[in-house]
Amino acid sequence: MNLVNAFITIVIALFPVYFWAYALKLLGENSPDVRLKFWTGVFSGLISVSAVFVFFKYFSQTKIISYTIFFALFLGFFYAVIALLTNFGSQYSAKFLRRVSLLHLLGMLCMFLFLIVISKILTGSFVLGGILATIFIPAFFEEISKHFSVLGLLGKSFSFSLRDLTLFTFCVVLGFVFVENILYFFAHGTTVGLSIFRSIFVFSVHLLSSLICTLVWWKSLGEKFGSIRYFAWFLLGILGATLIHAIYNYSISNGNNILFLPYAAAAYGLFVYLIKK
Repeated sequence: MNLVNAFITIVIALFPVYFWAYALKLLGENSPDVRLKFWTGVFSGLISVSAVFVFFKYFSQTKIISYTIFFALFLGFFYAVIALLTNFGSQYSAKFLRRVSLLHLLGMLCMFLFLIVISKILTGSFVLGGILATIFIPAFFEEISKHFSVLGLLGKSFSFSLRDLTLFTFCVVLGFVFVENILYFFAHGTTVGLSIFRSIFVFSVHLLSSLICTLVWWKSLGEKFGSIRYFAWFLLGILGATLIHAIYNYSISNGNNILFLPYAAAAYGLFVYLIKK
């Protein structure tokens, strides 16, 4: 790809950024913090895409021990990032968010081990392959990345509402899709129609899954921290978001576009509902 095409690709990938950034402005979100949220989303997108790339290149057909080590390193990296981001806030908020992050990391590790057991039951092997590797794991990585990016943004201010979490999630998804679109356009090329399609529908898929995760986690905050109910709500949120995303991945892999409009409508409806609460 020459420099002119590369420039055009980046400009097209920025289209949803301009469009949705204008929407944020209409919502009264025009502060410097919005830039931090967006760049945190870009960072989460880079990490998630990199993790998926490494997984497919080196681990998707390896034994469980090797992949468990890789997955643990992936989670540990995000914990380190959150520990860094929370230094911008108060000591109390930093301590709380690090405890939350550690609990969530352990929950995701348990979920991963559960998936391995299910894989063993269904396939008779501990090798990660088939639908688990190509459909579910990439969605799992992406939802983890976005969730921990939202957690990291809470480090500046311990006081937050469901509306704040919704806007944090929105900005993280915006940055995430920006990175994903650039990589997609570089790999496959693009047209105006394709750029608009990805700006609307792909963004909607990521937003819907992330909002589900955010909403369920907000519900879990009403439970005693670290309790079984808190843990169950959190895992339900991550699993629900991952399944929504994985169903989309499966649909796309089979050339089926029937879910695009329902996903876009659901994402818009849920976002408007949460932003008004």
